[in-house]
Amino acid sequence: MSLKAIEHDIDEQERLKTLVNGILKEFTHDELKDANIIAEVVCLVPVLEKYQLQKLLQQLFHGIERSELLNFDLLEGLAQLIQRTCPGHFNADDLVKILDLISRRLRPTHGQSPDYINQLTLTVSRVLDAMADTKIKGLDRENPHKPLADYLNRLKGATD
Repeated sequence: MSLKAIEHDIDEQERLKTLVNGILKEFTHDELKDANIIAEVVCLVPVLEKYQLQKLLQQLFHGIERSELLNFDLLEGLAQLIQRTCPGHFNADDLVKILDLISRRLRPTHGQSPDYINQLTLTVSRVLDAMADTKIKGLDRENPHKPLADYLNRLKGATD
C-alpha cells in the first residue's frame, strides 16, 4: 500500500499506529537493547507522536545514564533520534539535560579509546545542532558548557 493510499485509509492508519505502539512497548521492556533493535526503533522517529518521541528519548537517556560502561548503541541511538527529529520537538530542558549527561560521561574518559570519545563528540554535535535549531537562548554557560568546552579544547592537541 502506498503512502498516498494510507493517507485516506483511516483503518490502515490505526493499524500502523497500533503497530508503532507495540514496537515502542517491546523496546521499553527489552533489557538487552542491541544496535539492530535501537536502529529499527529510531527509524520510526519521523512518524512518532510527540509523547512517543518523549518516551523513546527517556528510554535512551536513562539507559545511558544508568550504564556503568558506556553503551555505544544507546548513544548512537540518541544521536540518531536527535538528528531525525524535527526542530522544535524537543524542549530546552531536554536538550540541556542530554548535554549535561554527555558532559558527565566525557569527564572520566582519560585514556579511553578514540571510538569512545568520537561517539560522545558526535552526539554532542547533534545536541548542539538541535539546540541551535530550537533557538535555545539564555543558558548558563558555566554548567555544563564550560567543562564540556574545556574537555573538547584538550582534545584538539590529541594525536588520535
